[in-house]
Amino acid sequence: MVVKDNDAQPHTSNMLKVTIVNKEAAITELNAYKNADDYRDAEKAKITKILANAKVLINNAESAEDVAEQLSDAKADLDKLKTSAELAADEKTQTDADAVKALIEALGDVTLEKKESVEAARNAYDALSTDAKKLVSNYDVLVQAEKTIQTLEAKKQQEELKNQMDAAAAASVSSAITAIGEVTLDKRGVVEAARAAYNTLTEDQKALVTNYTDLTAAENRIAELVQEAADKAEADKAEQAKQEALKAKAQPVVDAIAAIGEVTLDGEEAITAARSAYEALEADVKEKVTNLSDLVIAEKDLAALKAAEDLKAQQDAAKKQEEEAKKALEEAQKAQDAKLKEQEEKLKAEKDKYGFNEKTTLKSAKVKGKKVTLKWNKVKGASGYEIYCKTGKGKWKLVKTLNKGSKASYKLKGKAGKKYTYKVRVFQKVENKVIYGQYSNTKSAKIKK
Repeated sequence: MVVKDNDAQPHTSNMLKVTIVNKEAAITELNAYKNADDYRDAEKAKITKILANAKVLINNAESAEDVAEQLSDAKADLDKLKTSAELAADEKTQTDADAVKALIEALGDVTLEKKESVEAARNAYDALSTDAKKLVSNYDVLVQAEKTIQTLEAKKQQEELKNQMDAAAAASVSSAITAIGEVTLDKRGVVEAARAAYNTLTEDQKALVTNYTDLTAAENRIAELVQEAADKAEADKAEQAKQEALKAKAQPVVDAIAAIGEVTLDGEEAITAARSAYEALEADVKEKVTNLSDLVIAEKDLAALKAAEDLKAQQDAAKKQEEEAKKALEEAQKAQDAKLKEQEEKLKAEKDKYGFNEKTTLKSAKVKGKKVTLKWNKVKGASGYEIYCKTGKGKWKLVKTLNKGSKASYKLKGKAGKKYTYKVRVFQKVENKVIYGQYSNTKSAKIKK
């Protein structure tokens, strides 16, 4: 050992003494750094090991700088360990995610009857935290199920539209059959028109024509009348001449109907004109409009096109309304995000200005009777503390504000059978402003019934 003059550097023995004091202080600080009661047994074992290793390294350190470095490294290792509350939160996140995965797996083959199940799965997923959502590995199945529901609903709508069109087409033919009335030879064209209209129907539409037997009966009667007419050849000649004349009168209407061609919305005027010309004919002349069924079909096709156009217009309007609503929602979300960001930046600026961002450690929450005693670490420079509480899985509420920085405990009343969770936030008053620190860890307590 080298000893120097009084005006020289401190004695080596003094340097050694200072180093020993530093080591003892560092070990004491490290032992108090974490509360083992906040951790599970596995983590407690790790804490014990970290503290033991750190004590050896600190005692073997050769300088105050080495002591500080070993102390910092040990604290960093302790900070990596999760508390019981943090591990419980992780486990709850996994449990919540597994529950949603089970709902999605239970969907199976998607049908319209499972719409509520799909919506329930979606609502459950949307209610998850961001971390829990990342654990739902079959989320794509839910998305596909929602698309399938949309497709099935669209198909159902198409089927309903088809049923309406089938009913309208069948009703038109039923009306044509009813219009035959008493069957006479001059009703042959009407009967044929009804038959032609019926024959244009699909099998599903034909099944909806409830008076089809009236049409067959009319056709049978027409056949009988034709046979009777054949027995009167002389009378038929005169009648033939008459019929030819009627046919000539009907020809312009026949030509007008024939000119309709392929039915489009632009051809509505021609179809309407043909119908008006037909209605203006005398009854016996109408019978000579042999292509009346074409007009009936054209009118039916036109009605179908107009119905489709109306449906498309409704769908376009609905789509536009949905897009406008979506846009409004997005704008509202942007405005809310901007407001939150502004509040966060303002809070950060306040904290940066006054340099206070401390955090206390909630050490315990002990139950005695119907009261819970909370204890926490005092924070240097604190003006007071806020105590927050939530019941069960409810929302956090501020239950007490203590305007005394030296206060480190408080008793709260509770109700029998209730579970409470607590946390504490430190604050400092500077220049008539309240600067809040960070929230502490949480502690739970349940009052017996």
